[in-house]
Amino acid sequence: MIGRKTAAVLGLSACIMMGGSSAGYANTDVEALRLELQSLKNDYQMKITELQTQIDLLAKQNDAQMKKMG
Repeated sequence: MIGRKTAAVLGLSACIMMGGSSAGYANTDVEALRLELQSLKNDYQMKITELQTQIDLLAKQNDAQMKKMG
């Protein structure tokens, strides 16, 4: 589940990217939202990379365990 701030940023950013009105936000607010969205994207990408690394490690451990048993 995402937080309210993340949901608001994603919703407004989607509206902006689709060429819609920025809902009365000043250009500086729009730029701040873009920066916040980029920050969230980077955070999520780092988490995805961490999880992929953990999955790879677990797969290697599983393979080693299967070889011992087989």
